[in-house]
Amino acid sequence: MRILIDRPEGVDLETCQRVTDLLGDLRESYSLEVSSPGPERPLTRPEHYARFEGRRAKVTTRAKIDGRRNFIGTIIGSDEEAVTLGFDETVISIPLEEIEKARLASEVKNAKGSE
Repeated sequence: MRILIDRPEGVDLETCQRVTDLLGDLRESYSLEVSSPGPERPLTRPEHYARFEGRRAKVTTRAKIDGRRNFIGTIIGSDEEAVTLGFDETVISIPLEEIEKARLASEVKNAKGSE
């Protein structure tokens, strides 16, 4: 059984250990793994984009927007309808319904804003 935990201030090894200890009864019956979403965590809800504003994200869209489907940029803003990314002096708003996959990206900048 895999349990992912998360909290606004982040998850460290001590937090994972505390949760594991609290799940002692489950450990007796199941193989148990407690972990966090990690540094390149998926972005699946509008709240995720708001929480990580100012961080870099990698977004793949269902259809092409401005001739491409892959974007890597800084999350400038978001709401219930769209996320706004900035890269290479460009700002683009991507409707959430058009996002196929999104995750936080490493902080190493790609000069083209895409893969």
